[in-house]
Parts: sequence; structure tokens; C-alpha cells
Amino acid sequence: MSDNSVTLKLSGRIDSENSDAVKQDLLVRLEETEADSITFDAEGLTYISSSGLRMLLQIRKAYPDLRMINVHKDVYEILEMTGFTELMTVEKAFHTISVEGCEVIGEGANGKVYRVDRETVVKTYKYEDALPEIRHEQKVARLALILGIPTAISYEVVRVGNSYGSVFELLNAQSFSEILAEDPEKMDWCVREFVRMLRRIHRTQVPEDKLPRIKPVAQGWVSRMKSCLSGEQARKLEAMVDEIPDRDTMIHGDYHTKNIVLSEGEVLMIDMDTLSTGHPIFELAQTYCSFVGFSEVHPQIVEGFLGLDTRTSRAFWKNTLHAYMGIEDEQRVLRVENAVRVLAYVRLIDWSMRHRQPDDEQAGVERKFWLKELTTLLEQVDTLTPEEDRRRRMRLQSLVRPKEAASICEMVLGSSLIRKTDLHMHTTVSDGTDTPEELLANIRGTGIPLFSITDHDSIEGCRLIQDILREGDPHFISGAEFSCEDIKGKYHILGYGFDPASRHMENLTEIGHTYRMRKVRARLDFLKEEFGITFPEEDVSWLYQQNNPGKPHIANLMVKYGFAPSKETAISRYLNKHEFADDHLLPEEAIVGILAAGGIPVLAHPSLGSGRELISGEVLEKRIKTLMEYGLQGIEAYYPRCSWEQNYQLLDLCGQHGLYVTAGSDYHGMNKKAVPGETGLNTAEELPEGFRRFLKDVSYIH
Repeated sequence: MSDNSVTLKLSGRIDSENSDAVKQDLLVRLEETEADSITFDAEGLTYISSSGLRMLLQIRKAYPDLRMINVHKDVYEILEMTGFTELMTVEKAFHTISVEGCEVIGEGANGKVYRVDRETVVKTYKYEDALPEIRHEQKVARLALILGIPTAISYEVVRVGNSYGSVFELLNAQSFSEILAEDPEKMDWCVREFVRMLRRIHRTQVPEDKLPRIKPVAQGWVSRMKSCLSGEQARKLEAMVDEIPDRDTMIHGDYHTKNIVLSEGEVLMIDMDTLSTGHPIFELAQTYCSFVGFSEVHPQIVEGFLGLDTRTSRAFWKNTLHAYMGIEDEQRVLRVENAVRVLAYVRLIDWSMRHRQPDDEQAGVERKFWLKELTTLLEQVDTLTPEEDRRRRMRLQSLVRPKEAASICEMVLGSSLIRKTDLHMHTTVSDGTDTPEELLANIRGTGIPLFSITDHDSIEGCRLIQDILREGDPHFISGAEFSCEDIKGKYHILGYGFDPASRHMENLTEIGHTYRMRKVRARLDFLKEEFGITFPEEDVSWLYQQNNPGKPHIANLMVKYGFAPSKETAISRYLNKHEFADDHLLPEEAIVGILAAGGIPVLAHPSLGSGRELISGEVLEKRIKTLMEYGLQGIEAYYPRCSWEQNYQLLDLCGQHGLYVTAGSDYHGMNKKAVPGETGLNTAEELPEGFRRFLKDVSYIH
């Protein structure tokens, strides 16, 4: 009994012969308890007649909150047929199953996941009163599914020993831990899918108040363990955690290789009871704990927990962090990892203080090690969000004040070489052959006064260029190009002058990159199925490791192995024949994202659609008007493959609708016949007004 409520058991049959006696017995027991509310546990009840039902009504008058639990099927049907399930809370009895001898395929903070048979898994919980936790997990898992996170939903609650479990249908489910243990060669595949799911989770925005926030939880870690630190260390730690920005995006909370499974070819998340919202640094800290932190002192822990040896688990963590950040700069990765480790050790020390006995010798050794690592890191780390701080500095460096922007604009417009402006070029960050450094070196010798790098689905080239620009170099505008599609066709949307540190651009590039990688896999499958063309595993692995691989990368492999005489033939005769149904970035998504990042969205080579179509007349104008409804602000009216007639129509449309005019060569180095600065604008008699307005209005110009 608790909170002035009591649970009484009902058993056997309740009918006309014994209903009065049962009622009197229950009333006497209730008077003795002085309860305000009661629950009848009907686990032992096999039958109830109309006399028994009248007894329930009489008792309910005195106790309006009366509820029945563990009601067996036959009794439940009687209660349902007579309307009692509408009058009061009636919970069915739980089916009982055993997990003895079943394989553990997943494990989280609150329980384990067992494979019962080929089609069924059950998640068990560590405590007896687990029903509230189960209901919570069912609720948040449904929310995650609605928000687009692939996860399994429990279809039944069962009794497992003294506690409860959730039953899921997962055909041939295999955790990533099992996949890695069986075949270590699948490390790259597992990391790629693991990171793809993690990024998907972290960019999922959650409606307000639907999930708890993780930051207050982390502040609780600090509050409980700070007595282990000096006053100065504790204050610094508290300040750094407090400064972590709040976010309304999702966090799994227990993300490791036993909680992500492959079921019938689909990657799914399980163990969703720890979902919350907040900054990804909290997630990465928990993931570090799982792969490294818990087992740094005692390596056997990770083997027992994840089923991976120490070498594999630590390699998986390193590869995951690199892939998640998407960069090769070891110093930047190290700064993020050190920030992650600060939070991880805080979490580990707090966990040990709450769950281990003070005289536990092993726990003492662990805490001493974790505390030493933490105090060393606190001397080195000044922020727990180093990448955001870096972007903030970039933003301050990039942001040009109105007077300075006007000055740059006047300088560029006054240049005799203004017509050589080139705002559409690609580097090795996507499908070009020049590195950003090589492209800048080439531009320095051409007299181009203003340029932009517009790599596909990436802004990393812009960031690299900003780091190496020097006084006297051509002026630079941040840029990117997004491949989009809707029911009306395919589009390439350019973004200019956006904030390179914007989270909106990060989200766009991540989505675009995900779709691009799917296309690569689909194209490789197409070549194999239609033409029997395959490549060695090391080349396929190289392909997947590129920042943004595309058709030119695959075409180069086809030429390398003699499947096509030239890259152009490989693309036209083979790769362009592949049409597939796939997810695509919608043009409105790209336009809205660019605008949100402070940029100008521009339609690339409109007369050529995605590069292969020929669009003109009313069809072209309708497309542009539709995109203008989403916020399109400009057209790439100068493009080397456009005819004079196409160029004239595009300029006319810009004039009619007040759109900006831009010019780009679409330079890809050796991957496309284009020359920097030769856009068509270089031969124009006069500068269009839309081009002048673009230069005056664009932001983040260097």
C-alpha cells in the first residue's frame, strides 16, 4: 500500500453463490486499510457472473477510482461486453514468456534485448515495476517513427520473470555488434550506416515538450561529482556545460552497436527509452563511454557489454568520430574528442558514485583513473563545442559590414575584368579534380576578380578556401550546389553568400550527402545487374570514402578497368541510362534552407534542367515562377553551354521578375570541358542590372 491506495487480489469464481460473501470480505479489508483508492488484481479470477458485476458497481460507488489489472481474456470479454471497460480502468493480464537460453542481441542502460525466435525479440527491464518505463518507451518510439526515425514498435507487453518486457517483430535481426564480431571486414560499412543513422537522429527536430532535455541531466552529473574537483576546476566545468547551446533536435541517449540492428536489409534503432533533445556533444559523450570509457581500466567490460574486443571497439569509435565530423583535419577532430571526453568522464564518475559501493576496489581504481583524465583535460579544454566556436570565429571573419561590402562591390564592379567573374566551380570536395588550394592557385593567374566554389552538397570547400585566402587574392563569395527533384523535374539550386557556420546549411549538406551516397550505391548495383560491371573492393571502398562521389568518379573507374573508352562514353552510354526511384532533396527545401542561412538561392543552368534536359519557353517560365513562390531570387543566366537564344530568354525573365543574374562556368577540372572565367558574361557587351544588384546585395563576401 502506498499513497493511501491498496491492491486486493480476486481469485476463483465470483457468482450468485458467493458474491455477497466476497463483497463483505472485501469491504472489511478495505475499512481496515482506510484506503482512498483500490486496485483489484484479477490474475487468479477465472469467472464473474452478473452478481459479481453488481458487486463491482457497489464497490465502485464508494471508490470511484476502482481499477482492475491482470484480467484474463475470458473475464475481460465479460467486462467489455457489459460496458465495464468504459466505466473503469481494466487492464488485461500479461502473457508470460521465458528468455532463458535466448541470445542477447542488444543491451542498454535499463535492460536487455533477447531474440526469442527468428521473428521475435523481447526487451526486458531490470526492475520489477517497469510498466511506466515500457509505456514511456512505446510513446517515444512512436514519436520517433512519426518524425522519420526507423525503429521497431512494441506490439505486446509480457511478463518476464518478476518484471515485464516489450515484444517486437524483427525478422532476422542482427545487431551491428554481431555483424562486426562475425566479419571485421564490414567495419567500414557498419561505421557508414552507424553515422548515417546518428546524423539522421541529430537533425530531427522534435516538437516542443515531446521529449525531455538532456542538458539539465548533464548539469546534474556535474552537480553530483564536482566535490571530486577543486573549486576552480568545478567552476570552469560548470561554466562550460552551461554554455553548451540548447537544441530542439533529437538525441538517442544510449547509442552504440547493440542498439542498432539490421533486419531484412533495413537498419533500425532499438532501445528508445532514453530519447531526449539537446546538443550532439552529449550523445557523443555517451557513445564514448560505451566504446571506450567504461573499459579503459578493465578491457573485459566492453567485451562483455558490446561483444567486441578492445581494439575493435576503440577503432570503431575513432572511425565514427571522423566520419561524423566529415573532416580529415586531425587537430580539429582531436579538439572535439577532448571535449567529448570531458563530458564522458563527468558522466562516468557520477555513474560510479551512484551505482558502486564506496568500498568497491575496482570502482575506486576506475574513478581514480577517470578523475585524473578529467583534471588533465580541464587544463587543456576551454569549450565543449569547439566546432561551433570555430564557426563563430569564421562568421566574424566572414561578415563584412555594409560600408566594407559596398567598398568591395565598387572595387569589383570597377574592375576591367569584371566580366570574368565565375560563380560556379567545383573542387575535389565534390566531383572536381582540383583541390581548393589548386583551384585558388589557378584563379590567381587568370585575372578573375570574383569567384565562388559551389561543390555539390558540401560547404567544406568554402571553409578551406577561407583559411587560405590572402591579401591581393580575388574576392570570394561562399557557395554550394544542391541536386533537387520534384514531380515536375530535376533542378540544381545554387546558394550564395550564406553564413558558412549556419546549422541550416549543415542540415542541407547532410541531407544532400545522404541522398548522393544512395545514388552511388544504386548506380553500382545498376552497372552490375544490367552490364555485369563490377569493381575491386578496394576501389569501391575508395569511392565511398570520397566526400561527395558522383558519376565522374564511377566513370573514371570504368575507364580504368576498360569498361568504357572515355569518361564521357561511360556517362552517356551507361550511367545516364540509370533512372531510379529514390529520395531527393526538394527544391523548396534547398531554397528555404539557403534563405534561412542568410544566402541567395539561384537556379543553375535553367535551360538545361539538371544538366541533360533542354527546357525553354512557357515550361521554363512556369518552373521559375513555381520556384519563386518558394523564395528563388536569381537565375544563372550566363552558362557556357547556353545558346544565345537561351541566354536572351533567361535575361528577359530576370528583368520581368526582378531576379538576380549570375554567371558560372561549372568548372570541374579534368572532369568537364569548362574554363574558369569563361561563362558567357565574359563576352557580354554590358553588365546586366540583375548582376549589379546581386553584387550589391550578397553577404559574406571577402
